[in-house]
Amino acid sequence: MLKKTIKINILTAAALIILTALSYSQAQENYNNYGDECTIMGAAGYSCKGGGTIVLKNRDRNIRFNQQFCYEKPDTGYAFIGVKNIGGPKLAYTMGINEKGLICVNSSSPKKVNFDYGKANVYMYQAGQVLNKVSTVDEFIEKILKAGAAKGPGNYIVADSKKMCLAEVIDGTHFDYKIIINGFCAHTNHYYFDSMKKYQPLPLNASSEMRLDRACELGHSGIKPITVEKFMAFSRDHGKNETPSDKTICRHPDMFYDSKKFDGGTISSMIFTMKPGAKPCAYLCLGQPCTGEFVKFEFETDGTLTFNGIFDEFLKDGSYNNFKNFERDFYWHIIMPFFYKNPLLKSKDYNFSESET
Repeated sequence: MLKKTIKINILTAAALIILTALSYSQAQENYNNYGDECTIMGAAGYSCKGGGTIVLKNRDRNIRFNQQFCYEKPDTGYAFIGVKNIGGPKLAYTMGINEKGLICVNSSSPKKVNFDYGKANVYMYQAGQVLNKVSTVDEFIEKILKAGAAKGPGNYIVADSKKMCLAEVIDGTHFDYKIIINGFCAHTNHYYFDSMKKYQPLPLNASSEMRLDRACELGHSGIKPITVEKFMAFSRDHGKNETPSDKTICRHPDMFYDSKKFDGGTISSMIFTMKPGAKPCAYLCLGQPCTGEFVKFEFETDGTLTFNGIFDEFLKDGSYNNFKNFERDFYWHIIMPFFYKNPLLKSKDYNFSESET
């Protein structure tokens, strides 16, 4: 059940305060090692309960990163909320929704692409830059894609209350996109548009391919429209066999304890909704979605955001992120491997197998 508020007990609050100190010591190192992977999905129109659009992003990283959730109100442009790395540039958000109800999430391209950038130092055009600059899907196409603003490789789902745009980008002149008014879409970390496959090295990354297949399977299953609750379930998905691995939508490193494989997996998840005449709304789960809870945030009619006091300060400074990292690692890398290695105590909830992890 979705909890609209979170009660933090005294011990948890104390732990968060202690962990705050760790947040800033990691900041610059975190940014320098930038490189998302991620799974993104969206539903629009008849495929979305109540109309409008719903978008999900599971954010994945291969090493430990310290994140913050913030309300960003630049001197110019639109205000927005989203998640970014502490220590990164002001608009380097990887997902979010702005005061006008525009949603933007991105996922990384393949590690190497069949394209010569010459000596240019290219970077993905960040979701925060999109959210700050445009208010509709049409503006995204004209002011970002066709204007050549996105000079680095990446994939995007951009949505407003009427439609979605699924885009694959190499640089400012090599890109393609599809408009979805009614339907479901998903993306991971390889190019699959017919016009973009020539930039995609082979073989495909196994995790990217399997996560995309599973996302499409979930999104197109059944006849009932997509809801926020259904996307929450998708964010926690461990595949048909309920076996967490690097190839599932809720990604995990090797279940066997190994200091060299201790980091990685899905580190946060957000779901965004925008319906005609409604307030822009977001649901945040900072940490592994399968062991976490989503918290709701909603813009007011004047474009401001109501916060929840001390909890939001922990979201901003990264201490809550550190706490969730500890919680995730303790559960998946100490408790669960112990159950697996002791047959009499083997978990009935998860079917671990070496072939899957």
